[in-house]
Parts: sequence; C-alpha cells; structure tokens
Amino acid sequence: MEPSDFKVSDRELFSILKMIPKKINNKEISIHTFEIYKLFRSDPELYKQNFLWRHCVYDLVDTYNDFVKSEKDSNDYKTKQYQLYVLIYHLYEISRQIHSDRGDSDYNSKDFYENQISTLEQKIIDLNQQLSESKRTKEQKEELTKDLEITKEQLEQAKSNNAELEKRLDAQQNIKEKISIAFSELKTHISHLKNEKTRLNWMFGIYAFLSFVVFVMLIIFELKYLSKWETPTNWIDYLPFYIPVPIVGGLMWAFIYQMNRAQRQLIFVANELYHVDYVEGLLQAINLISPDAASASEKISHVLDILIKKHISIPEGLFENSLDKEISKDTINVDTFIDLAKKVKDVVYLEKDK
Repeated sequence: MEPSDFKVSDRELFSILKMIPKKINNKEISIHTFEIYKLFRSDPELYKQNFLWRHCVYDLVDTYNDFVKSEKDSNDYKTKQYQLYVLIYHLYEISRQIHSDRGDSDYNSKDFYENQISTLEQKIIDLNQQLSESKRTKEQKEELTKDLEITKEQLEQAKSNNAELEKRLDAQQNIKEKISIAFSELKTHISHLKNEKTRLNWMFGIYAFLSFVVFVMLIIFELKYLSKWETPTNWIDYLPFYIPVPIVGGLMWAFIYQMNRAQRQLIFVANELYHVDYVEGLLQAINLISPDAASASEKISHVLDILIKKHISIPEGLFENSLDKEISKDTINVDTFIDLAKKVKDVVYLEKDK
C-alpha cells in the first residue's frame, strides 16, 4: 500500500491524538500520544509506508469512534478505554522502532529532550496566552486548562527523562575515565615493551640499510674493475673480481639474518602491546553500548574477572620462553657447517691424491 492510499487524514489523526488524553485521564497516555504526534510530524510519509503502523492507526481510529459512542461507565466503555490504552502503547512502540530503523541517533539523546522541553515550554506559554483572552467561552477555557495540565505533565516527564539521561551519561563518562586511567597506569608497567619495539624497529632499519649499502658497493667495485679489465694470464688474475662476491654475500646473509631475527621479535612484542590496547578498546565499547552504568559495570567486571583468571593461569616465564622459541627459529645449526667443511676437506684431499 502506498502512502497516498492511507485512508486516515493527518488532521483526523492529530485530532484523535489530542482528544484521547482528554478523554482518558492518564499521565502515561498523554506522554505516549505526544511522542507519537511528534515522531509522526517529523516524517509523515515514512510512517505511512509501514504496514504495522497503518493498521494500528486504523484500529485506533475505529476503537476511538466506538469509545466516544459508548455510554460512560458502561462495560463497553471500559473495554474500549482499555483497548485504546493498549493501542496507544503499541503505536508508540512501532513509531519508536520506525524512528530507530531510519538511523536517527538523536532519539532519547540530550538534544532530543532539550528540544522536547523547549517545545513544551513554548506550548505552555501559548496556552496561557489563550486562557488570558477574554473572548474565550467557559467550555473553551476548560478545554485549554485541561490541555495545559497535560502539557505540564509532559514537560515534567521530559525534564525527568533528561535528568535521568544526564545521570546515565555522567556515570558512563566516569567509567570511561576510570578505564583510561587504569590502562594508563598499566601501560607504564609495560613501557619496556615499547622501548624494545623501538629498538627492534631501529635494528631492522639499520640492517636493511647496511644490506643495501654493501650491495651497491659491490656493484660499483665490480663495474670499476671491469672498466680496467685486462686479459688474465692465470687464475690468480681472476681473484680480485671474484673475492668480493662471497665476502659481500656473507655480509648480506648476516644482515638479512639479523633483520629476520628482529622482525620475529618485533611481531611478538607488537602482539603483546596490541592485546593491551584491544582490551582497553573492548571495555570502552562495552561501556558505550550498555543501556546504563550499572549494566556496563557488571559486564566490565565480568570481562576483567575472566582476563585476570586467564593471566593468573599463565605459567611464570611463559613470555620469555615464547620469545626464545621464536628467536630459535632463526638459529643456525653449527654442526651443519662443520659437516660441510669436513666434506669439502675430503674432496680436496681426494683431488690431491689423484
């Protein structure tokens, strides 16, 4: 169904929402009808597109018309009154859900309540001005007086909601500051990890630079040598050209080995530092999305209990052992070189014997 097919006019709906609080003297009803009215006014077409909202409005209009026609204090009157109460509450919840789904972040925010309070205060001023007009009939003044009382109740409720929101925000801000202070203190005790991370970064960069310098020097040396190349008469003449190659190769292997070693340690240390920042961010997120400070405190305490138990269960020296294990992956087995040297020696002796 398109919004244009909606069979209840805006004026009729506003009139019913205005009259229901006057017919049913209930503080909650008056607050809910005002919220429905305000949300609908913000974007009428959006609400008319919602199937549940449209049919709830149809039921509300039909029930209100039956309620008006029924005799006061009769069973039918009481039944319709209760149905109106239920429908108003249901329409209020649907309207809130539509507003929330639209992605409006200002609902139930400080700005929302301040705007609501400002609107209600202006409405009270207007109603008082209308009451002061002498041309008003007695019935009109009674209706305005009742409307004024309802508006004052709505204003009182809005101020109460705003005060509760401020308390909740203050409590959450207090928790946020405590988390930040606690983790600032914790980070002072792991400053050695940050220093180690800085040292490893420098170490990696220096060895990378040295590798580049040695390689460039080799190329320059070889090019200069080739520019003065003369036809060699024996194998000794080749030595100046070939000797720098294994020397540079050995140096580059040593530099790359140290780079790889520093990189392994750097990844391990960075992971430990990341874990601390992750836990802080997790606790801040819990505080932010919790509906109130009490819920946030309970969830944060639960998470901290789990983390503390996990930390206590870690064997002493596990960090050092894990780091040593990572470093050992780059360790060269000396026996391999000894075996290689022996094989080379055996080959040389065999050549001599021939």
